[in-house]
Amino acid sequence: MRPSCLTKYQEREEEEGACLYMGSPLRFYPDLSSALARKRAEYNGVKQALYKKGVRFRLMHPARLVVTFEAQTFTFDSPEEAQEFYKRRVAKE
Repeated sequence: MRPSCLTKYQEREEEEGACLYMGSPLRFYPDLSSALARKRAEYNGVKQALYKKGVRFRLMHPARLVVTFEAQTFTFDSPEEAQEFYKRRVAKE
């Protein structure tokens, strides 16, 4: 493996193409603590419900859910807030 793959990999990928190992592209993901992973997993129920309704969403770092619904963007810092929004606005449709 080229050592340059690991330093400034996003810049190098733009310049040289994907970083490959034995012909397969390498993917880099953030290393999350177990506490943060648990906090992010708390959103799984509401994320699944949003997905089933076709609502666009993304989970931002560290654990913030951003939902785009009816051309508006909503940000939630807790799964409870997101679930309440889902019940009030999304589930009714």
